[in-house]
Amino acid sequence: MTWSPDGRGLAFSACQPAPAQPGDLPSLETVQWVDRMKFKTDGVGIWDGAWRQVFYLDPKEERARPISQGRRDAAAPFWVGNDRIGWVANLHAPDYSDQDSLVIYSLADGFCQMIDGPGGPIVHPAADPSGRFIAFLSHDNRYWEATNFNLYVASLPSGQIANRTRSLDRSVGNYILCDVGLSREDGGLCWTPDSRQIYALLTDRSRCQLCRFDRETGKLSPLTQGARAIFGYAVCQEGIALLYTSPDRPAVIAFQNGKGEETVLWEPRWLAGRKLPVWQEFSFPGFDGSPRQGFYLAPAQEPRGVVLNIHGGPHYCYGETFSIDAQLLASRGYGVVICNPAGSQGAGEAVSRASKHDWGGKDYRELMTCVDTASRLFSLGEKRWGVMGGSYGGFLTNWIIGHTDRFSCAVAERSTCNRYSQAGTSDCAFRYGEYEFDGLPWDHPDHYLAHSPITYVRSIHTPLLLIHGDEDMNCPISQSEEMFSALRLLHKEVYFARFPGQSHGMSARGTPNCRLDRYRLLLWWMDRYLDREGTAEAEKEEQDA
Repeated sequence: MTWSPDGRGLAFSACQPAPAQPGDLPSLETVQWVDRMKFKTDGVGIWDGAWRQVFYLDPKEERARPISQGRRDAAAPFWVGNDRIGWVANLHAPDYSDQDSLVIYSLADGFCQMIDGPGGPIVHPAADPSGRFIAFLSHDNRYWEATNFNLYVASLPSGQIANRTRSLDRSVGNYILCDVGLSREDGGLCWTPDSRQIYALLTDRSRCQLCRFDRETGKLSPLTQGARAIFGYAVCQEGIALLYTSPDRPAVIAFQNGKGEETVLWEPRWLAGRKLPVWQEFSFPGFDGSPRQGFYLAPAQEPRGVVLNIHGGPHYCYGETFSIDAQLLASRGYGVVICNPAGSQGAGEAVSRASKHDWGGKDYRELMTCVDTASRLFSLGEKRWGVMGGSYGGFLTNWIIGHTDRFSCAVAERSTCNRYSQAGTSDCAFRYGEYEFDGLPWDHPDHYLAHSPITYVRSIHTPLLLIHGDEDMNCPISQSEEMFSALRLLHKEVYFARFPGQSHGMSARGTPNCRLDRYRLLLWWMDRYLDREGTAEAEKEEQDA
């Protein structure tokens, strides 16, 4: 929700039931009726027949009134001056397309101005103080989620839009994954008082910094620097408040004055006086010959083993952030390696779109090159290695152990194993045939199965732990059920931890007791197979069984 600049009105979005289709449907008391393509959403559940609409509330009135309508979601309300409210909506094919538009509604006469975006999703719309411009992030959707998000400016009243960062081969916004619970949605756009410049976050390689862009030219002026990822900010007359995470701090609130000087306002007290290990950067060659970023977190003592941790997406990236998983494993004596292989954000569009029709191809080979490089640089070649990952990282974990016996154990979290079956059971994978995979699964079954880890289960000899929330709508728990059943039928070593009531983001935003159990499982599994004493005990148990 958002207040008008003069504080006299409130705009917000809320769900509003809509008549079911077809119109002659009988009255039903026990049925969850589904009449749209996207019938479930992770973290929300099964669609209840309501569409999100925008409402206006005059504090002097008793009830808010809806100002959007129809069988489409209206989201991200914002004010254009004191007498107009804008929002984002898909006006063309709301159930099948990402083609968003801006809608500008006049409170005076109810007139709506429609402004089409460039062809993809629109996020973080913000009107300037004069009400003459609207800034937003979007793209033309040519490479689907691998396309760079650009900074656009719409002029009013003409409705013409201009891409101000076309020549910047980076995505504007934060695309860095971390497990400390910070939200990338908090890093929106903000205008300077004179309407000439726009504040925005920018992901470049493993860092996310705050920048300022010129409204007319798109000229970029970096405002922050250093090893960190900024997740939120607020601008005031005296300076800028920043919320960020860094390699040795899970969250920091700082204030930057007009001279660029920063003062820390808050950081966790429990870390005072503690020296934590931080990421050591290294590079390895990518598929195109350009360097990829890798990072190694070393424990205080000689490593008991090493864990390769793979990020999700694929079109996100790991950054120079605090990682609970990595610090936990390091405190147990394990080294941790992460990297941003083909498909990742932060290194330009050519790298991000390299995963097209090639999941388990260039990305897998780059991960193995990363392991080779880290082994050589940090003398880890004689250590036992484990591999873990979540979501797309879980897919790659399942894929890796079907193609190499290099790892002593594996943990696949909220993973997928069957790209064919996921296409019809996920809240998002039904769209993957537009770009990530070669068309629809029933038209190209061989392609989908060739890129599905389940196809290679007979080649798996690595002990596997599957971790999944049973309310995951992105990667349904049926994916882990398939993987578990296939491996058990083949008498392979596999175990399955189901977390009731948890959705796709459990590792970062799940309930505390579930997150603690997850940590216990991770440490137990790595101790069992990477530590030589634990391995001996595990082998004895297998013999006794």
